[in-house]
Amino acid sequence: MGFSGNLCRIRSERGLSQEELGNMIGVTKSTISQWELGKAYPRRERILQLLDIFDVDESILIRSDMIKGDENKIDGECIQNIRKIPFYNGVRASSECGSINDDEPFELIHIRDLPAKGNWENLLCVTVSGDSMEPVLRDGSLVVIDTSITNIVDGGIYVFRQDDLLRVKVFKYNKGKIIIVSYNPSYSDEVYLYDEINCLNIIGKVMYFTTKLD
Repeated sequence: MGFSGNLCRIRSERGLSQEELGNMIGVTKSTISQWELGKAYPRRERILQLLDIFDVDESILIRSDMIKGDENKIDGECIQNIRKIPFYNGVRASSECGSINDDEPFELIHIRDLPAKGNWENLLCVTVSGDSMEPVLRDGSLVVIDTSITNIVDGGIYVFRQDDLLRVKVFKYNKGKIIIVSYNPSYSDEVYLYDEINCLNIIGKVMYFTTKLD
């Protein structure tokens, strides 16, 4: 039994309906149902809310109970490094409009070569649109974002929200300033002072990406 089964069991033990639990954390009954059916997975913030409401350790909520004989199967899965993470198919990261919120529909997709152990539960996937990051990230490429990493490291690629725009760019430091860079030389660099960085809401750091070929 994994997260979906644990959620259903613990909710029932607490005497809560799907609608009641949804109201407590600010999501719909349908969202709770999707989680319990294993068709969707909550973001980290929702996991923490569930832990607080249920008053249980995280291992109790997300663990998968193994029966004897399953160890080899699990080890094989770890070696293959295939994981399921949320994919926001309707979200585009570029200079175009886009956003990620808890009501945004998503599906779970398999991504190869993610860490077998670690914080992969904080990962999500979106599509890149536009040509500003070519040739590295072409229009239609997928990027995997670690939402637990929001501190800026020189040379890292980040997805961030600026006003109503969701964007993906390279961040660089230079003499007390932060420079936002596009790989495509046709696009000019953007320069910000440190005290201006608050206008950029860092969603997370790009950890993996696929490049769409022509």
